[in-house]
Amino acid sequence: MHIIIMRHGEATYKGADRVLTLNGYQESQMTGLKLGALFTINKILVSPKTRAKETCQAVLDKLPGLKPQVEILNDLTPSGDPRLVYDYVMAVIKPQENVLLITHIPMVDRLTAEFCPDFPCPRFSTSSALVLENNESLGVSVKKFITPSQESNFCTI
Repeated sequence: MHIIIMRHGEATYKGADRVLTLNGYQESQMTGLKLGALFTINKILVSPKTRAKETCQAVLDKLPGLKPQVEILNDLTPSGDPRLVYDYVMAVIKPQENVLLITHIPMVDRLTAEFCPDFPCPRFSTSSALVLENNESLGVSVKKFITPSQESNFCTI
């Protein structure tokens, strides 16, 4: 199973809400294109915030083939509980599936620490994604860090 933790795209205020800028939508599409080239994403769990849902749509626009199931998860908001997200992912995602979590600062950092406590959290710029692999015998390891403009590989931790 791959667990992909992604920060929403660049956003701006629109009234009391925050929405993606044109740049935010495009950078989210770029990351979605890269993720779609690497994995079949089976499920997307997304924060209920508008900017996260718009990021989800931008990613969906670039994923090839059948579109994954999308579920709103309230604990992916900035004030959510990363332990509840961890428990939910481990309970509902099958070993052969890949899940994308679309969330915010500081939740991206908190989820990274929850899934990989010994890994120094990268700087999550907008639309960046950390790819983790869960191997039943080896545990969770960090595989890639993807931004709209680059991609870095990591060794197993």
